[in-house]
Amino acid sequence: MQKELFRIESVNSENDGNFRAVARMHAEHEIFKGHFPELPVLPGVCLLYLIRICAEKHLKQQLHYVVVEACKFSSIVDPLRTEELRLHVETKPHAKGIKIKAVVHYGPRLVLKTQAIVRSIPA
Repeated sequence: MQKELFRIESVNSENDGNFRAVARMHAEHEIFKGHFPELPVLPGVCLLYLIRICAEKHLKQQLHYVVVEACKFSSIVDPLRTEELRLHVETKPHAKGIKIKAVVHYGPRLVLKTQAIVRSIPA
């Protein structure tokens, strides 16, 4: 099996149901060979994947996106830099599942703000 794209270093719950997480990328992951070989950039959809897998660890259940209501990518993520990805995620119950509001920073830069609804995958 190929190496995972992210290494989750921590997922820390806050008392209001929200959480913070820290992750790092594996710069040698195959995805960067095609996106782009001379100047690797993390595809934006991979940040949505990171939010989902951290939310799964926090909520202790498998999730899938129902809808991404808003998503703003504000800076590129260069995997050759060794900065950590820091996430702050708010979670709330919603009629269609769980409402997520998330921001992701890479080093000092804000790289993503999103609002989405996720739902538990039945076992």
